[in-house]
Amino acid sequence: MKGISLVLAPELASKTKDELVEAFRKEVDDFSAWMERLPDWKYQGPLSSAERILLVTYLMQKYTGHVDETRHTETQAEVR
Repeated sequence: MKGISLVLAPELASKTKDELVEAFRKEVDDFSAWMERLPDWKYQGPLSSAERILLVTYLMQKYTGHVDETRHTETQAEVR
């Protein structure tokens, strides 16, 4: 997952962890609203609470670099 970088707006660079989580929640809420208005009925609809939590968690872990750690890749290889 190292091929995609998460870049924050400059005004978010100095925020605390809690403030970043709140910014990620807002971004996920905006994405959910966008999904709700998709013209393709197959994919149209807001995100569920579980999907929102998953996305916020992913964004925070991606931003902190935990998703890209080598340990994660090795763990995935062991599971297969």
